[in-house]
Amino acid sequence: MTRRAAATGFTLLETILVLALIGMLAGAIFGFLRDITGRRDALARATADGQAGSTVIERIEADLTAGIAGGGGALGAGVKGDDHSLRLLTRGVDLPAGGTTHGDLQASEYSFADGVLKARRWNIGTAGAAPPAFEMVCDHIEALRFRYYDGSEWRTSFDSLSADSLPVAVEVAVWFGTPKPPEDPTLQPAPEPRAESSIAQDGEAATGASAPPATEPRREVPSRRPDRLRMIVVPDGPVAAWKELR
Repeated sequence: MTRRAAATGFTLLETILVLALIGMLAGAIFGFLRDITGRRDALARATADGQAGSTVIERIEADLTAGIAGGGGALGAGVKGDDHSLRLLTRGVDLPAGGTTHGDLQASEYSFADGVLKARRWNIGTAGAAPPAFEMVCDHIEALRFRYYDGSEWRTSFDSLSADSLPVAVEVAVWFGTPKPPEDPTLQPAPEPRAESSIAQDGEAATGASAPPATEPRREVPSRRPDRLRMIVVPDGPVAAWKELR
């Protein structure tokens, strides 16, 4: 009887159950390892994002510390930008790796489009110099916004040459993540029915009444708080208005 039990071994059902258990354990292990790898990659990307955002903000703050209102001639404004781009002229000495010192007038530019933040910096010198190509800083930004405080309100664009002054402060807000796909321009939303008040305003405009001033266009930003936010007070700006507001 013992010989028969030893000779029969495992049945087919028992073999299938063992293989199923092995498969379940292997799947659980692989899932656990995949989850750990994904979290590690997410942590590494978040760290890289934080470093990139902090570096850009600190660079902008350093440039605004030595910024000028205007370069004169073809150099244009010292601070010029909108909600997605910023160009600065600064006074400073650049010491490149080769050891050659250039002129003290430098320019830096930051641009955001399609989820990519790019930047460039170059020495203008006395005779001027062509700007170099942009270098990518971060390629997965959901939104970025520059704002400029002129002493009375926050604006989405600023030109220090036309304003004849530096801004009081510059705000930099960055949201990391995957940008939303652009909307299809061929799909136009249906026009909403106009109220009687709107029709009356149209009638006033037709008769020559003054229309309300147009507001500056603003791009949509996420409703959540920015991942990086810095309000930089410009040292040479009109700080008196800023102090009065506090």
